[in-house]
Amino acid sequence: MTPLSVLLLLQLCSFQLMVVAMPTCKLQANVVLKTHNLLRDLGAAFPVHCLQYNVNISFPDSAFPDATASHPQCRRALWVVYESLRGMQLILEQNDSPVGEGGVTWDEGILDNFQNLQHRLLEDGSCVSMTRGSSGVSAGPGSGLSHIHSFINSFIHSNAPPPPPQLSTVKGPDVFSSYFSNVTDVLQQQDSTVCGWMALRRDVLSVLKTALREHNSCFT
Repeated sequence: MTPLSVLLLLQLCSFQLMVVAMPTCKLQANVVLKTHNLLRDLGAAFPVHCLQYNVNISFPDSAFPDATASHPQCRRALWVVYESLRGMQLILEQNDSPVGEGGVTWDEGILDNFQNLQHRLLEDGSCVSMTRGSSGVSAGPGSGLSHIHSFINSFIHSNAPPPPPQLSTVKGPDVFSSYFSNVTDVLQQQDSTVCGWMALRRDVLSVLKTALREHNSCFT
């Protein structure tokens, strides 16, 4: 084997080891369930008089993948949960408190507890969004090392250089950007602030409920 071939082999193996070392994102089902329940118990149900704003605020139905337990589908489901919670956190940080004069009648203690669990889930799932629109979740150390062994063997026993290794990710458009932008627009109108908060709570609650019901096996 020529020195150039050895160098190429070392570079490719280093890349494979880097991929294997990428953190595997895990969200705990019991923490997601507690977060869901706190959000549910914040206050009253979505008010009828706010239905008119459904035209302005429409959650993307295509965000979740099909309800299967495949690895790519699980990565996508985790990404949807992460991005929904992250978007809600940003809106809470960038706007006045939803509770108070002219705001919603939510229980402040429950809201605080919800935000604590929300922050925990965002920390636990931080590697979900290592790349834009991608879950960035590795397939696990065992499968990665097996792939490296076969990769090296195929390189040694072949005269032709192997194809470059591909990083397994789930890529897609930022399906949430327009949704959260529309929520912000409704929040900033004085006569519709309450409806904006209630719609945001309703939709994130729906995300958590769908994730727990249809993608429960994706959580630990």
